[in-house]
Amino acid sequence: KNPTQPQSVASVSNPRRDQQTPTVQPPMVETPVFPLKLITVWQNRYAFFDESPILVILDCKGAQMRIWYERIVRLLKKEQVGPLQTLLYPYVFSLDGPQAIAFAEAIDYLNLRKVCLAKALPTGQFQIDAIPQWLPLEQIQLFVHQTSHALIEWGQMQSIERQLNPLLLKLVQQQKFQEVTTAEQVKSICEELKTCSNYVTTPNGSSIWNRLPPQELLKG
Repeated sequence: KNPTQPQSVASVSNPRRDQQTPTVQPPMVETPVFPLKLITVWQNRYAFFDESPILVILDCKGAQMRIWYERIVRLLKKEQVGPLQTLLYPYVFSLDGPQAIAFAEAIDYLNLRKVCLAKALPTGQFQIDAIPQWLPLEQIQLFVHQTSHALIEWGQMQSIERQLNPLLLKLVQQQKFQEVTTAEQVKSICEELKTCSNYVTTPNGSSIWNRLPPQELLKG
């Protein structure tokens, strides 16, 4: 072998390439400290806390929206939609063109994953006999629309969490949450909010917590 023969590119050591690339850490995000001293609840929705010299306001409805949303997301991440509720009267509906084809092809999968209990009818229509317990009965039409749209967009329900997320974002806005009037209710909301992956904003991005500095208080 000729010692002067150049080495192949693959065998040449590249010092820059051999150096370990440093891991880039994401910036630290400051999360709010849960206040302890409750002052009052206003309009059955806003809880005021004393965090002297700052006044901290918790939007209890926004917090309940976040809690409800993350409960469902935790189920969907396990590819489970949750227990089903049987309808008193089956929901019969029609779909057009690609939506009908996509829904018909996915019926076995939807039933297996308990997204719903559905079947195709000889008339060309579809029938749903059960839906997730977290889905309000009056939102079946929205559920069908979003599910069939996801089936067309993705070809199949490859990720239940990702494909039903637009539906959850619409439903969470329409949920009727309990009015908050007592300190125990506020405490319960705060404790459950701590378990959420995001306890700063609602699923739609609105702020759950607000802080008023002393100069703002003096304006009042």
